[in-house]
This record gives sequence, structure tokens and C-alpha cells, in this order.
Amino acid sequence: MVDKTTRKEIITSLGPETPSVIIGRNGLTQAVVDEIASQLKKKGAIKISLHPSIEHRDSFVETLCKSTDAELVDLRGRKAILYRKR
Repeated sequence: MVDKTTRKEIITSLGPETPSVIIGRNGLTQAVVDEIASQLKKKGAIKISLHPSIEHRDSFVETLCKSTDAELVDLRGRKAILYRKR
């Protein structure tokens, strides 16, 4: 689990940044999972944007985190920040 200090640093560093991955109406495909895993490996933390048609965002992001071995740092509306130690 991400500690409070690290969480704050990640949110601050990614605040103004545009999402690096946008998940469309097709949802969670293998290509999306691979791209997120690749970016997490390079950057450690990324911001993603979810399509408005995706319902149950909490469970969707939880599944995404399990698929990419990442931790959810923040979920606000349709934007999520994921983190994985490098």
C-alpha cells in the first residue's frame, strides 16, 4: 500500500499532466493492459482517463490494478492515478 507521503507526492507530480492512457468504450482489452503495464514500468506512476460509458468505476479500476500489478493512488471522477514500484 502507498503511504501518505508517497501518495501526496505522486498526486502532486501528476496533477497538471494529461492522462497518458485513455480507456475507451471497448473497456479493458489486452492491448490496454499491456500499454498500462509498459508505462508503469517506465514511469512508475501514470494517470488514466476512463470513458463515460464505463459504469462501476471502482470495480473497473480494481480489476485494472490486479491485471497490471499496480496500486490505486487516487480515483476522482473519470481520472485515476496508478502506481507500481519500479
